[in-house]
Amino acid sequence: MEALSWLNTYPEGLDGNRFDQPGMALAYIQKLYQLGASQVEVELSEPDAQQASTLIVSLPENPEQRQALFNAYRQEAETYGEDFGGEDNWVEFSSTDNGEPIWDEEELADNGQTSLTFWWD
Repeated sequence: MEALSWLNTYPEGLDGNRFDQPGMALAYIQKLYQLGASQVEVELSEPDAQQASTLIVSLPENPEQRQALFNAYRQEAETYGEDFGGEDNWVEFSSTDNGEPIWDEEELADNGQTSLTFWWD
């Protein structure tokens, strides 16, 4: 289901761990569209689910817009570490000796994907 439409019905339904203030989810989805997302859908466990933690962001063909969306994805990965990823775009994490998360750069690269899965635990 298209994320902005769903949020109109469930304005606080998107992951409370990431979007804990009113309006944060709406602003973030609008940002994804401004960056060039063709579509942003919320992935629901059931058709009438009132809570979700996953956004499927359809990528445009425009290279600059794609890069902007990959940058947004990378920022989420860097901020949320192991609590971010998605089944289709799972970011593999390990850590350095001091506990800093690291991941394979190919996991965050544009390889012609049609979408990115933004998932917050």
